[in-house]
Amino acid sequence: MKVKIEFYATFREKYGKGLVIESSPSLDDAMKAAARVLGDSFLKDIYDDRGDFRTDVMITVNGRNLLDMKQEVVLKEGDRMAIYPPVAGG
Repeated sequence: MKVKIEFYATFREKYGKGLVIESSPSLDDAMKAAARVLGDSFLKDIYDDRGDFRTDVMITVNGRNLLDMKQEVVLKEGDRMAIYPPVAGG
């Protein structure tokens, strides 16, 4: 199935506007499929040292923040993910 991933702010500068990937319904599989196109640095940008999603990176699936979802995310054909880098400033 095809899933769209969009990037924002510094991730857009690093990885481009976005891409469409072929993936299983697993969110981890989708990220690994994206890394095959974008390179292993992508995985380091979104996962922490334990292999969990970084809490300072916002990932949404169809507009819903991954951190707010209580159950495991199961992707469907045509789903849209958006990935935002850590916010900095002052």
